[in-house]
Amino acid sequence: MNRQRKIIDRLYHQFENDFCHEVSELDPEKVSEFQVSEFGANSILSDIDFNNWLFSEASKNKRVFCISDDEIVGQQSALQSELSIQDESVDCVCAINLMVKEDWRMKGLGVALTGELISNHELVVCLGVSEDAHRMFIRQGWSDMGKTHNFVKPMKLKFWNEYGPLTNLFKNLRLIFALTLSKMTDLFYRIFSKKLTLNRIEDKNKLEESILLNQEKTEKVQFKRNLQYLAWRYFDIPGYHPYQFYTINDKQHRLPGYFVIKVSDYENKKALIISDIEAQTEDVGKFVDAIVKLAKQKKTDIILYNGFNLALEKKLKTRRFYQRPSGDIFVYYCNNKNIENALSNKENWVIKFSDSDMDFSYY
Repeated sequence: MNRQRKIIDRLYHQFENDFCHEVSELDPEKVSEFQVSEFGANSILSDIDFNNWLFSEASKNKRVFCISDDEIVGQQSALQSELSIQDESVDCVCAINLMVKEDWRMKGLGVALTGELISNHELVVCLGVSEDAHRMFIRQGWSDMGKTHNFVKPMKLKFWNEYGPLTNLFKNLRLIFALTLSKMTDLFYRIFSKKLTLNRIEDKNKLEESILLNQEKTEKVQFKRNLQYLAWRYFDIPGYHPYQFYTINDKQHRLPGYFVIKVSDYENKKALIISDIEAQTEDVGKFVDAIVKLAKQKKTDIILYNGFNLALEKKLKTRRFYQRPSGDIFVYYCNNKNIENALSNKENWVIKFSDSDMDFSYY
C-alpha cells in the first residue's frame, strides 16, 4: 500500500465512527439547514423534491454525513453506477456534492469522506469537480484525465448579439463567419442526407429494450444503461426544464439507440442541451442531423454538448460544432489493477453530459 493510500485510510478510520449513512436517522430540519447553508437556498442541491428523487429507492444512490456534537459538519454523495470495460462489468460510483463546513476544513474530513467511497468500491469517478477539490484529489493519488470536451453550434443571430456592433469587431466577424458556415453546412446535410423522422417518447412505460445498444461488443469504457435507469433519470426527475427523449427512423425503420435533450437558458440564450446519445458508430451522423433538425424546430439560439466521445465529436465537427476550451474536470480512483491500463487511456472513455451530475446545472 502506498503512502497516499495509507493517509486516506488513516483519516477515514479517524472519522468513520462519526459517519451516518441513513438520512432517516437524522433530523430532516438539520439536513435541510446544512444543505441551505453550504449549497445556498436557491441551489437544486437544497431542493427537497430534487433530493427525494436523487436518493430514492429506484436510484440506489447514497449519502454519508459526518456528525459532531449532534450537528452535521460534512457530507459526500455518490451516484451508484456500473461501468462496462472490455466485456467486464465493474462496480463504480460517481462521487458528487462533497461539502465540509468551513471550520472543519483542513482537518482531513474531506479526504475521509471520499475515502469512505474508495474503501467500499472498486472504482470511484468524479466529473465536474472544483479546482480546490481537484488539487485535493491529485494529492490523494487520483488519476487525472484532464477535462471533458465542450462544443457549441450557433443556430441564430442571437449567438453574437451580446457583443455590441462597435465592440470587439474581430470577435463579431469571427462569430458571423462561424454562423454562416454552420447554416451552409445544415443546408448541405438537409439536401443530401436521408430523410429522418423523430419520435418522441413521453411515457417511460413505452421504453423498449430494443433502443439499448449491446455494450459488451465494444472495448469502450462507458457507464452501463438499462430501462429502469432511463426511466428514473429522464422521466421521473422533477424540474423546470424536463428532458425530451427521442428515437429516430430512417426509411421507416427505427435506428438502434436514442438521444435525450433539454431546452434551457444559457448566458441569455435559448439552448438545446445534448444530455445523452446512444447510437451505432455508422449512425452517429444521422443522430447529430436529427438533433440539429430538432433545434431548428424549437428555434433555439445554440446547441451545447459536453462530454467525451471521439466518434461522436468527429461528427459534431463536420456539422460545424465548435470546440470551446472549457470543460469539466475528470478524475478517478481505481482499486483494480487489472483495468488500470484500459482506464488510463482517455480515448477509451465515453462520457455523456448526463453521466454523474454535470447537467444538473440546467435543472
